Amino acid sequence: MTGDKEQSGARTVATRDRGGPYVLTLRLKRVYFEDISCGNKPWEYRLATGYWRKRIEGRHFDYVLLTLGYPARSEQDLHMLKPWRGYIEQQLLHPHFGDDEVHVFAVNVTAPTLPLHVLYNDLTRA
Repeated sequence: MTGDKEQSGARTVATRDRGGPYVLTLRLKRVYFEDISCGNKPWEYRLATGYWRKRIEGRHFDYVLLTLGYPARSEQDLHMLKPWRGYIEQQLLHPHFGDDEVHVFAVNVTAPTLPLHVLYNDLTRA
C-alpha cells in the first residue's frame, strides 16, 4: 500500500514476444516494505480501480518486484524479488484507504525472496 489512494508504480518489463519475464513492480512505503521483508505481511494491496484492474486482472506474471520507493538498480537492499503467487480480490477495511471498506487486489507476497540477478539475467537473455 503506497502513495495515494489512486496508486501508481506498476509496470511490466519485457514481454513474452521478446522472451523475457513478466514482472509486476509495486512501489512501497517503508513500513510495508519492512513488514513484507520480515514476513509479517503476506499480502500487498492495491485498490481495485480501472488503473489496477488493467494491470493485474487476467494477467500472469513471473515475478513481483517490491521496491522501497524508487531506488536505483544498484540499491539492491531496497528491492525484493519474489516469484508470482497470484492475487485475490477482497473487501478490506484499512486505515490507509480511509474509513470505509474498499475492494482491493491482494497480491500474494509470501514467496521467498530471490536474488535480483535472477531477474536481470533473464532480461539480458531475452
